[in-house]
Amino acid sequence: MKVALSLLISALVTFPGLAQERSKRTHHIYLQGGIAAPLGELDLMGLRIEGMINDGGIAKISYAKDIFSFLAVGATIGRRVNSFNIAVMEEATSGTVLVPPWRTTTALADLYLKLPLKQFSIYTRGSVGLAMPKTWQLDIHTSVETGRLSTVRKPAEAYSAAGGISYRINKLEFGLETDLLLTNPELRLDFDGMQSQQKQLVGTWNNSLRLGYNF
Repeated sequence: MKVALSLLISALVTFPGLAQERSKRTHHIYLQGGIAAPLGELDLMGLRIEGMINDGGIAKISYAKDIFSFLAVGATIGRRVNSFNIAVMEEATSGTVLVPPWRTTTALADLYLKLPLKQFSIYTRGSVGLAMPKTWQLDIHTSVETGRLSTVRKPAEAYSAAGGISYRINKLEFGLETDLLLTNPELRLDFDGMQSQQKQLVGTWNNSLRLGYNF
Protein backbone atom coordinates (compact mmCIF):
# COMPACT_ATOMS: atom_id res chain seq x y z
CA MET A 1 0.00 0.00 0.00
CA LYS A 2 2.80 2.37 0.91
CA VAL A 3 4.55 1.56 -2.37
CA ALA A 4 1.38 2.26 -4.37
CA LEU A 5 0.83 5.53 -2.50
CA SER A 6 4.43 6.57 -3.15
CA LEU A 7 4.06 5.83 -6.87
CA LEU A 8 0.82 7.84 -7.03
CA ILE A 9 2.40 10.83 -5.31
CA SER A 10 5.41 10.58 -7.62
CA ALA A 11 3.15 10.53 -10.67
CA LEU A 12 1.17 13.54 -9.45
CA VAL A 13 4.38 15.47 -8.87
CA THR A 14 5.94 14.47 -12.19
CA PHE A 15 2.91 14.94 -14.47
CA PRO A 16 2.74 18.76 -14.26
CA GLY A 17 6.40 18.92 -15.23
CA LEU A 18 5.81 16.69 -18.24
CA ALA A 19 2.74 18.67 -19.19
CA GLN A 20 4.77 21.86 -18.99
CA GLU A 21 7.44 20.33 -21.22
CA ARG A 22 4.80 19.28 -23.73
CA SER A 23 3.21 22.73 -23.67
CA LYS A 24 6.55 24.14 -24.89
CA ARG A 25 6.49 22.14 -28.10
CA THR A 26 7.76 24.18 -31.01
CA HIS A 27 8.22 23.64 -34.72
CA HIS A 28 11.44 24.26 -36.63
CA ILE A 29 12.30 24.66 -40.29
CA TYR A 30 15.98 24.53 -41.27
CA LEU A 31 17.93 25.34 -44.42
CA GLN A 32 21.49 24.02 -44.68
CA GLY A 33 24.35 24.20 -47.13
CA GLY A 34 27.96 23.12 -47.00
CA ILE A 35 30.82 20.91 -48.14
CA ALA A 36 30.58 17.15 -48.76
CA ALA A 37 33.99 15.45 -48.43
CA PRO A 38 34.12 11.86 -49.79
CA LEU A 39 34.95 8.83 -47.66
CA GLY A 40 36.78 6.15 -49.59
CA GLU A 41 36.56 5.51 -53.32
CA LEU A 42 34.27 3.76 -55.77
CA ASP A 43 35.18 0.24 -56.81
CA LEU A 44 36.14 1.03 -60.39
CA MET A 45 36.34 -2.33 -62.19
CA GLY A 46 38.47 -3.72 -59.37
CA LEU A 47 40.46 -0.49 -58.93
CA ARG A 48 40.17 1.91 -56.01
CA ILE A 49 41.90 5.08 -57.13
CA GLU A 50 42.92 7.49 -54.38
CA GLY A 51 41.68 11.02 -55.00
CA MET A 52 39.23 10.08 -57.75
CA ILE A 53 36.29 11.87 -56.08
CA ASN A 54 36.44 15.61 -55.38
CA ASP A 55 34.93 17.49 -52.47
CA GLY A 56 31.43 18.55 -53.40
CA GLY A 57 28.41 20.32 -52.00
CA ILE A 58 25.35 19.39 -49.99
CA ALA A 59 22.05 21.21 -49.41
CA LYS A 60 19.19 20.24 -47.09
CA ILE A 61 15.78 21.37 -45.94
CA SER A 62 14.48 19.97 -42.64
CA TYR A 63 11.42 20.08 -40.43
CA ALA A 64 11.52 19.18 -36.73
CA LYS A 65 9.00 19.16 -33.90
CA ASP A 66 9.89 19.20 -30.21
CA ILE A 67 8.42 16.40 -28.11
CA PHE A 68 10.25 17.54 -24.99
CA SER A 69 12.93 20.19 -24.54
CA PHE A 70 15.54 17.45 -25.03
CA LEU A 71 13.81 15.37 -27.73
CA ALA A 72 12.54 16.13 -31.23
CA VAL A 73 11.49 14.25 -34.36
CA GLY A 74 11.51 15.39 -37.95
CA ALA A 75 12.37 14.79 -41.59
CA THR A 76 15.04 15.97 -44.02
CA ILE A 77 15.29 16.15 -47.80
CA GLY A 78 18.82 16.62 -49.10
CA ARG A 79 20.85 16.82 -52.29
CA ARG A 80 24.52 15.81 -52.51
CA VAL A 81 26.79 16.45 -55.52
CA ASN A 82 30.41 15.33 -56.00
CA SER A 83 32.48 15.59 -59.19
CA PHE A 84 35.32 13.27 -60.23
CA ASN A 85 39.01 13.99 -60.78
CA ILE A 86 39.21 12.85 -64.38
CA ALA A 87 42.96 13.52 -64.71
CA VAL A 88 43.75 11.19 -61.79
CA MET A 89 41.43 8.49 -63.16
CA GLU A 90 42.88 8.65 -66.67
CA GLU A 91 46.42 8.43 -65.33
CA ALA A 92 45.55 5.36 -63.20
CA THR A 93 43.72 3.53 -66.02
CA SER A 94 45.86 4.73 -68.96
CA GLY A 95 42.62 5.41 -70.79
CA THR A 96 39.98 8.00 -71.59
CA VAL A 97 37.38 8.63 -68.88
CA LEU A 98 33.96 10.19 -69.38
CA VAL A 99 31.98 10.76 -66.19
CA PRO A 100 29.44 13.35 -64.94
CA PRO A 101 29.17 14.40 -61.27
CA TRP A 102 27.59 11.98 -58.79
CA ARG A 103 24.23 13.34 -57.59
CA THR A 104 22.07 11.82 -54.87
CA THR A 105 18.73 12.92 -53.39
CA THR A 106 17.91 11.63 -49.89
CA ALA A 107 14.73 11.54 -47.79
CA LEU A 108 15.36 10.82 -44.11
CA ALA A 109 13.39 10.47 -40.87
CA ASP A 110 15.23 12.19 -37.99
CA LEU A 111 15.48 11.78 -34.23
CA TYR A 112 17.15 14.57 -32.22
CA LEU A 113 18.60 14.53 -28.71
CA LYS A 114 19.18 18.08 -27.51
CA LEU A 115 20.88 19.85 -24.63
CA PRO A 116 19.31 23.33 -24.37
CA LEU A 117 21.55 25.96 -22.74
CA LYS A 118 19.61 29.23 -22.64
CA GLN A 119 20.08 30.68 -26.14
CA PHE A 120 22.47 27.90 -27.18
CA SER A 121 21.57 24.31 -27.98
CA ILE A 122 23.83 21.31 -28.55
CA TYR A 123 22.30 18.36 -30.36
CA THR A 124 22.92 14.97 -31.95
CA ARG A 125 20.75 13.47 -34.67
CA GLY A 126 20.28 9.99 -36.06
CA SER A 127 18.53 9.47 -39.40
CA VAL A 128 17.40 6.61 -41.62
CA GLY A 129 15.68 6.67 -44.98
CA LEU A 130 16.11 6.28 -48.72
CA ALA A 131 18.48 7.63 -51.36
CA MET A 132 17.75 7.99 -55.05
CA PRO A 133 20.89 8.40 -57.20
CA LYS A 134 20.48 10.37 -60.41
CA THR A 135 20.99 8.37 -63.60
CA TRP A 136 24.77 8.21 -63.94
CA GLN A 137 27.40 6.33 -65.92
CA LEU A 138 31.17 6.23 -66.05
CA ASP A 139 32.88 5.13 -69.28
CA ILE A 140 36.51 4.05 -69.58
CA HIS A 141 38.16 3.41 -72.94
CA THR A 142 41.67 1.98 -73.15
CA SER A 143 43.70 0.45 -75.98
CA VAL A 144 42.71 -3.08 -74.90
CA GLU A 145 39.33 -2.86 -73.18
CA THR A 146 36.20 -0.81 -72.60
CA GLY A 147 34.11 -0.65 -69.46
CA ARG A 148 31.04 1.11 -68.13
CA LEU A 149 29.85 1.59 -64.55
CA SER A 150 26.29 2.91 -64.16
CA THR A 151 23.61 3.33 -61.52
CA VAL A 152 20.66 0.99 -61.19
CA ARG A 153 17.77 3.44 -60.94
CA LYS A 154 16.05 2.37 -57.74
CA PRO A 155 15.96 3.58 -54.11
CA ALA A 156 18.78 2.53 -51.78
CA GLU A 157 19.22 2.65 -48.02
CA ALA A 158 20.55 5.86 -46.48
CA TYR A 159 21.85 6.54 -42.96
CA SER A 160 23.13 9.65 -41.23
CA ALA A 161 24.61 10.61 -37.85
CA ALA A 162 25.12 14.26 -36.98
CA GLY A 163 26.12 16.66 -34.25
CA GLY A 164 25.81 20.41 -34.06
CA ILE A 165 25.43 23.60 -32.10
CA SER A 166 22.91 26.39 -32.64
CA TYR A 167 22.24 29.87 -31.30
CA ARG A 168 18.73 31.28 -31.09
CA ILE A 169 17.75 34.94 -31.49
CA ASN A 170 13.99 35.30 -31.07
CA LYS A 171 12.50 33.06 -33.78
CA LEU A 172 15.70 32.71 -35.78
CA GLU A 173 18.36 30.06 -35.24
CA PHE A 174 21.94 29.99 -36.53
CA GLY A 175 24.15 26.94 -36.32
CA LEU A 176 26.99 24.71 -37.45
CA GLU A 177 26.60 21.00 -38.13
CA THR A 178 28.84 18.09 -39.06
CA ASP A 179 27.37 14.80 -40.22
CA LEU A 180 28.20 11.47 -41.78
CA LEU A 181 25.94 10.44 -44.66
CA LEU A 182 26.08 6.87 -46.00
CA THR A 183 24.15 5.52 -48.98
CA ASN A 184 24.33 2.06 -50.53
CA PRO A 185 23.24 2.22 -54.19
CA GLU A 186 23.43 -0.65 -56.65
CA LEU A 187 25.76 -0.26 -59.63
CA ARG A 188 25.88 -2.17 -62.91
CA LEU A 189 29.25 -3.05 -64.42
CA ASP A 190 29.57 -3.78 -68.16
CA PHE A 191 33.10 -4.95 -68.90
CA ASP A 192 34.29 -6.69 -72.08
CA GLY A 193 30.81 -8.02 -72.84
CA MET A 194 30.21 -9.29 -69.31
CA GLN A 195 27.68 -7.73 -66.95
CA SER A 196 27.44 -7.79 -63.16
CA GLN A 197 25.78 -5.78 -60.39
CA GLN A 198 27.18 -4.77 -57.04
CA LYS A 199 26.26 -2.71 -53.99
CA GLN A 200 28.57 0.27 -53.45
CA LEU A 201 28.83 2.14 -50.14
CA VAL A 202 29.08 5.87 -50.83
CA GLY A 203 29.84 8.10 -47.85
CA THR A 204 30.65 11.75 -47.19
CA TRP A 205 31.57 13.86 -44.19
CA ASN A 206 29.48 17.01 -44.47
CA ASN A 207 30.11 20.34 -42.75
CA SER A 208 27.37 22.90 -43.16
CA LEU A 209 25.91 26.18 -41.99
CA ARG A 210 22.37 26.01 -40.64
CA LEU A 211 19.64 28.65 -40.65
CA GLY A 212 16.42 27.93 -38.79
CA TYR A 213 13.02 29.47 -38.11
CA ASN A 214 11.05 28.51 -34.99
CA PHE A 215 7.28 28.83 -34.62
